[in-house]
Amino acid sequence: MPHGQRRRPQKVVHPSGEQRAAALRRLDRRRHPILLLWPTADEASHMLDEFCECFEIWGGEGLYWLAGTLNSYFQRRFLDPEGGDRDIEISGRLIEQGFGARERHVCRDVEIVLRAARSYAENGAFDPSVTWEE
Repeated sequence: MPHGQRRRPQKVVHPSGEQRAAALRRLDRRRHPILLLWPTADEASHMLDEFCECFEIWGGEGLYWLAGTLNSYFQRRFLDPEGGDRDIEISGRLIEQGFGARERHVCRDVEIVLRAARSYAENGAFDPSVTWEE
């Protein structure tokens, strides 16, 4: 993709568990760096602000940033209690001006990411087996 051009988002209404898992496993930090899960197919509700509800996953290839805006939380993030303050680059500057996070907010286990996404998609909730920032 030429510099400065955006990829067209791929949208799937009511994805199956298999489609969700495939999309998560396709994340690669470059061509497919972001996956957003929305609670509704109504595109008028698909805004990233403090009034919307969604679940965001950035990254791929063993580095994932997870956050959800739901249940009165604005961007409640994954938390690795053993993680540190070192900055980790999730995607480079050519992707949305780059994106990084503190090591404590980076998940390195795709199985945790899959569980968290499934909990949001199927229950509209943060997975209680995953540690989330309060």
